[in-house]
Amino acid sequence: MDVTEPLGIRIQSVVIDAHDPIALVRFWSAALGWRITEEDPEESVLEPPEGSPANDVSPDLLFGRVPEAKAIKNRLHLDLRPDDQDAHVQRLLDLGATRADVGQDESESWVVLADPEGNEFCVLSPLKADGRLSGQTSEAATRSSASIDSCIPPSMPDSGPSVGCPWTPGDAMETYQLEAWDLLFDLLGHHRRA
Repeated sequence: MDVTEPLGIRIQSVVIDAHDPIALVRFWSAALGWRITEEDPEESVLEPPEGSPANDVSPDLLFGRVPEAKAIKNRLHLDLRPDDQDAHVQRLLDLGATRADVGQDESESWVVLADPEGNEFCVLSPLKADGRLSGQTSEAATRSSASIDSCIPPSMPDSGPSVGCPWTPGDAMETYQLEAWDLLFDLLGHHRRA
């Protein structure tokens, strides 16, 4: 199906099973700097800061209570794109994250951590000022990001039509947009990691 017009539907939230939704929403609020909009033992919700560019672009994180503990590796995970990988990995560890082994080796440029309930997530390498990943050539950056760069949400500045995309491309791709698109591409099974 070639989507050429918006379908009138979007991802509202990513739902994460939790034994303790309140504890998990507080961890992720501290980890991301996002606001808690609902804090309830059965269901807690995290949203981007009010008025931030990520608000209404990134899906909410909803933590829903389940009776069982996490038993196996998640089939869905979050990829975080920091400005300083080492500093943020240490900050996340200080908040209660732990290092996780999902079969990665030392050559990977991302770091795999788990939140306090064992949900794996990755801390990716930062982007360079020109939008390239560390160690990536300009040509490779153009190829790997073409589908993202040409498909920016409608809330971004318009710079003309985009081929095969329901939105128009924006003038600039900011870090928060890359985080939202990295998450969406992970949901769809595509990876844009360094």
